[in-house]
Amino acid sequence: MKWLSDIAQRARKLFGLPTSEAGSSDGNAPDVLMSGVHIDNSMSTSTLMMHCIRSLQCNILNQDDDIVYFLYQGEQFAATPDNDSHTLTVWDMSWYRVPLDDMVKYADVRRAINLTNMNMLVKVFYLEHVKENKLDVNSMMTVLFVPQIPYPDFYLRNLLCNFFKAQHYFMRKLNEQVVTTPCADRAE
Repeated sequence: MKWLSDIAQRARKLFGLPTSEAGSSDGNAPDVLMSGVHIDNSMSTSTLMMHCIRSLQCNILNQDDDIVYFLYQGEQFAATPDNDSHTLTVWDMSWYRVPLDDMVKYADVRRAINLTNMNMLVKVFYLEHVKENKLDVNSMMTVLFVPQIPYPDFYLRNLLCNFFKAQHYFMRKLNEQVVTTPCADRAE
């Protein structure tokens, strides 16, 4: 992944970060820094994820083989690394809830979800729990997560911040008094 190392070097220069070539494990690309700590370029996605979660001082709530539950800024997240595709999927579940029988709120939530998905990186979706008469709003994001990314702990922090941005955007759209309906004038 020489191209990724080249991009990382340019990003370091652009942001005034150290660009040391020392510490290369394979002679082609330097090891990546994580808040001043060198990360081996051959590190698996799951190992890198755990290093980053610890670096951000998140409270790890539970850890299974495939999923890690942790707290970041008071919000509970779940993360599933995929070592084969070098991706990380992060979930933020049940952060907003409405009763299923409130059709006005139900429609407003669906509209706010659509607007959020058109304008945010994080994907927002809902799950209906008919027996409990509730609709839960959830969000998720899947990203490339490799050790060649400069400062992967900051990368993870920014990824998690996108969840909060999506929640704020969703709430703003949900609370708007007037919601315009696309193509409303065509119905006449």
